[in-house]
Amino acid sequence: MSVFTLKTSAGTSLFDVSDTGAVTLGGMGSLALLGSGLSITADNGASATWTTIEGTATLSTSGATTTVSLDSGALPAGSAIMGGGARVTTAITGTGAGASVAFKVNASATTLFTLSGLTANSTGAGGFAAIQTANEFTIVISGGAGSDNTPSAGAVSYTLFVLLSTAPTA
Repeated sequence: MSVFTLKTSAGTSLFDVSDTGAVTLGGMGSLALLGSGLSITADNGASATWTTIEGTATLSTSGATTTVSLDSGALPAGSAIMGGGARVTTAITGTGAGASVAFKVNASATTLFTLSGLTANSTGAGGFAAIQTANEFTIVISGGAGSDNTPSAGAVSYTLFVLLSTAPTA
């Protein structure tokens, strides 16, 4: 049901707002504000959704790499991470001096960003990556003195800004 429609003086619909919050743009698809993001749908059914993925990861104490598995479909192959950030919530301890922490995607092939330190409240942000390996990212510790990159403790809070796209249906 329409709650607001804007038309030209000739009666052509420029846009229409439904009671669900969807906005239909005259001849250019639709735009919907979702609880988890913003979705744009073209007239041919193709869509793009801007959303966030956030959580907390406790670092593995049995190796330098922690794999964070996401819900199926949360980060599909073909999507793009437009940026992200993280903050150390529990100090990362037990590694050699000089160790650094990087957030990586695509089976650790692409670095999104690196944290500024290992102490509580250290942060990092940035990154852009086209996703090839779906529904996961890794947190990798490297560069510790004596190749000691396995933490005895540590946790990070993260947010990824993601663009999901689908092919046309018509």
